[in-house]
Amino acid sequence: MSDSDIQDPEKRQDTLSEWCLKGHNLYQEGKYREAIKSYRLVEKELTQEELADNWIVIKQLGMCEYKLNHRKQAYKIWMSLEQNPVDLFVFVTEKLQSESTLLLPELMDLFPKYRFLYYISADRLLKVENLEMLESRVEKCPHPFDQWFLKGINSLFFTTSRDKNNYLDRWRELLNKMVQYTHHDFQTQRDLMEMCFTSLFHFHPSYFEEFSVIDAQNWSGVVRKIYPSVDYISSQSVARSDNSNNKIKIGFVNCFANRLHSVTRDRAGIIVNIDENRFDKHLIYLDGPVQDIDLVKGLMSSISKENHHKIIPEEFLFQPQNVIERLDKCNFDILVYCELGMNPISYFLAHSRLAPIQITTWGHSVTSGISTIDYYITSKWFEPEENQKFYSEKLVRMNSLTTYYPTITIPNDNQDFNIRNRLKIPQDGKIVGCMQSYFKLQPEWFETIANLLSQDKDIILLLQIPKSSENQGGSGFEKKYKNRLKTLLDENISQIRFLESMDYRSYLQVLSQCDIMIDPFPFGGCNTSLEAFRLGKIVITLPGKKLPGRFTQGFYQKMNISTTRNPIVCSSSEYIETTLFYLNNKENKEYLESQIKEKCQILFLEQDSITEWEDTLTKLFNDYDNTRKGNSNNTT
Repeated sequence: MSDSDIQDPEKRQDTLSEWCLKGHNLYQEGKYREAIKSYRLVEKELTQEELADNWIVIKQLGMCEYKLNHRKQAYKIWMSLEQNPVDLFVFVTEKLQSESTLLLPELMDLFPKYRFLYYISADRLLKVENLEMLESRVEKCPHPFDQWFLKGINSLFFTTSRDKNNYLDRWRELLNKMVQYTHHDFQTQRDLMEMCFTSLFHFHPSYFEEFSVIDAQNWSGVVRKIYPSVDYISSQSVARSDNSNNKIKIGFVNCFANRLHSVTRDRAGIIVNIDENRFDKHLIYLDGPVQDIDLVKGLMSSISKENHHKIIPEEFLFQPQNVIERLDKCNFDILVYCELGMNPISYFLAHSRLAPIQITTWGHSVTSGISTIDYYITSKWFEPEENQKFYSEKLVRMNSLTTYYPTITIPNDNQDFNIRNRLKIPQDGKIVGCMQSYFKLQPEWFETIANLLSQDKDIILLLQIPKSSENQGGSGFEKKYKNRLKTLLDENISQIRFLESMDYRSYLQVLSQCDIMIDPFPFGGCNTSLEAFRLGKIVITLPGKKLPGRFTQGFYQKMNISTTRNPIVCSSSEYIETTLFYLNNKENKEYLESQIKEKCQILFLEQDSITEWEDTLTKLFNDYDNTRKGNSNNTT
């Protein structure tokens, strides 16, 4: 192909296409060096604007280098355009999500102006407890706001109260800087949406009992300033259009709806079973494959296909207003956010007023602090009336448990899945389970556990860690976990066994082989306690003041179990004494287990929860509608 072919406008396109096709073919054949030569010819002839339109050339050129294990060179190519196209940007971010954490610091050094790289690196390094790789580079961030945000991200667990309190003080100091920075006349024309795909700034502190309504409201106030597109008020939210079918139009927002997440287990039964003759039900969730699990498939099939509203994460990242305006056109009467605080997209979306009535509930069992969320639905079994002080929303305390929790099939006795053999636990060892997400475990609990293990050397405590992958979890995480606990536990660290996250059936097998379960505090269990009770297991619990530490107590009280020694305790010393009592008194242990097995069915498939959700939603809507009509009449 001659220079004249390139100079001739009529032949130029054909020539460039031939070079591209040759590069693609060579790439498919694994001849990456030869493919690079073809792509370089095309790159040389295209302007920056043309390369942006034909970004696949840049992508493939980088992929050739990547296949040759020249990873830094690949990223240099992918980030070489003055203005990266959205699709290329999405491709690069996806690559970074699976990149070796050892390469991330080098990339931050190479590309200090790319803000999104810091946020993705922070998210990845946090999960492997390697934040020290980030800390030395935070000062290079191009904006002070980024520096404050990233400095507020810290370890996912602490083993001493001093470390936790120091972190919380520093987090609040950084949040205050953000509040001051966005105060009064602050304005931005663009969203800082890189944050949507990292841990929420308040995620970790929200697991501390000291996390307050003011903390939640302050962070939400900052979000409204830095994300102007989500600070949206629908014109429909003040004047409901009449529905011809007279049904209340309700949207359930659950970003985890297409998989067996704890939020799905908590709320699927309510969504499926509330009366479709009274409610026009819609489901809003993140686009992705549907997990092949009966509960998930049942939820999906219970909502007509035209009422499924899938959010593509990349679209929300770059064009959130499109997602918001599309949902606005649905003209919902009520939006129910099944959690607020666990997923960034639902959290940001909740700052928009897309329905006159907006509700959240205990998917994430703390206040959202978001002014556009009106009600928080909880249960009288879990919270006293005075707990309203912990919420920015109006607390609605139902008489029911508020969940139509699915039944749990007891696993068969699987000798191939013997925990004692797998973890080399002596036959006389007493297996105590605490199979919680590790970031829920707090210093107060760890300090109590240190005393418990020192008092009975036969106890083996099971803790859960992230599943091993190429870049995180598994033995590497276990080593870091052990090193941190060793200072506290000393030689008793040998009484800890770590289990990687596993599939649900295997998880139930583990629970079934525990001698007793213990609830962490002050942030306790919910799903884990229900699962333990279904398997007839005792759960020792020390209730906290706030909802996250009160579920297990509520379940016990609902079952109305009578026993000589209450598994609901009032102090850390009683927590230890009661755990030891049931481990060492077989007759009392078996009696309480029999009580749990006999009465636990009341916790599952609770029809009262369905009825009360229906009645509560109807009342909230009717109260709103009557007020609206009254205001309209007064105006006329």
